[in-house]
Formats: sequence, structure tokens, C-alpha cells
Amino acid sequence: AAAAFAAFPRLQRIACTLRVQDSVADQALSAVMLTRDGDGVVETRAEAIHMAGVIDRVGGGDAFASGVLFGLWSGWTDPQALDFGLAAAGLKHSVPGDFNLFSAEDVHAAMQHEGFDIRR
Repeated sequence: AAAAFAAFPRLQRIACTLRVQDSVADQALSAVMLTRDGDGVVETRAEAIHMAGVIDRVGGGDAFASGVLFGLWSGWTDPQALDFGLAAAGLKHSVPGDFNLFSAEDVHAAMQHEGFDIRR
């Protein structure tokens, strides 16, 4: 991160997911955001979500990035934006195809229920 921040003076943040894959269908996904802070770097981490029965991980990175960007654009704190992006990525893993079709309300609902179990 320090090298990227040095090479790109206008760069403010770097965010990515971290995956632990027990099997194709059972995975844990967490996230980290590195933010420029003067001459230093602040690290923000999002706690891992555990996903059993992954349907399709293609598009999960796009869902994460768009969720983080949406959160930052909305004026949320770095931890809030990171958690939202991670939840959006987690939900995307539950449906086939490249696109995350969940609304912001769906993502918030998943975050508030502390998990991704089926709710009726």
C-alpha cells in the first residue's frame, strides 16, 4: 500500500477481499481497507463472513467494489463502507450469474441479522 500511495499521490484508499476456501462451496470472506493518513496508512478490517453452499463467486469482487464505493459516496465511514461491500459480496455468492441483483435494503437487512441464513 505504501508503494501504491507513493506512486499515485491522489490515491486515498485501497480495498480488497480475503478468502479462505475450505471447499468450492464452503468459504469465508473478509475484507481490508488501507487508507492514506498523512505519511502513514490506516488499516480497517471487516470480520469474516462464513458462506456455506456458495452458488457462484463470479461477480463477487464487483459486488464488493461497488458496495464499498456506494458506501463512501454516501458519506459513510470507512468501516461502514467496508462492511457494506463485504455483505454485498457475500450475498452475490448466493445467486448464479455475474451480477449482484440485491438492493441496498437487502444488503442492510443481511448485515442487521448477523448472518446470511434463510429468513422468512
